[in-house]
Amino acid sequence: MPSPTPSEPTGGPLRMARPDPSSSPSPAQELRPSLREEIAALGRQGLSKDGRAFDAGKDGDAGTDERIVSLETQSSEYAPYLADVKRRIERHWEIPPYARQTGLTGKLVLVFSITPGGSLAQLEITESSGTSVLDDAAVQAVRDAAPYAPFPPPFTFQRLTIVANFRYADLGRRVGPSR
Repeated sequence: MPSPTPSEPTGGPLRMARPDPSSSPSPAQELRPSLREEIAALGRQGLSKDGRAFDAGKDGDAGTDERIVSLETQSSEYAPYLADVKRRIERHWEIPPYARQTGLTGKLVLVFSITPGGSLAQLEITESSGTSVLDDAAVQAVRDAAPYAPFPPPFTFQRLTIVANFRYADLGRRVGPSR
C-alpha cells in the first residue's frame, strides 16, 4: 500500500494569555484545550507540544499503567506490535460505496485503547472528517479488527492508548491509516 504524504500541522492547541493577577479573568481568558483537543493535535501533527517527536514511553507516557502512542511510532519497543494492529485494521477498513461514488475525501483522528489481553477498551473520534460515513467506516474497522493480539512480555502496563490518523484521499484506491 503506498503511503500518503504526511499533512502539514494545522496549528498548535489554543493558548490564551495569562490574565493580570490584579484584574478579574474573563471567561475567554480561562479557556484551555481539553485532553481530547491535545490528543487530536498530537494525532494531526505527530509531534509533542514542544515540537519533539511524539513517542510512547516519553512524551506519551501517562504513568505506569498506561502508554499513549501514535499508530505510526518508530520506537523499536512498540513498532512491531503496532504494525500488527495496523494490518488488522487495514483488513477491515472499507471505503463506503457512497464515498467512492461521490468522491468524498477527508481526514480523521481516532483514539482507542487496548488491554493486555488484546480487547478493545475505548474508542472515540477526537477529530472528525466532517462526514459521518467516513468516520463510521474507520470506527467500524477498528471495532472489527478486535480482539487484537495480547501484549508481548515487555509490555507491563495495563492499557495501550493509540492515536490513529485515517485519511481518505484518492478513493479510486484503498487508503489505510496514514503514515
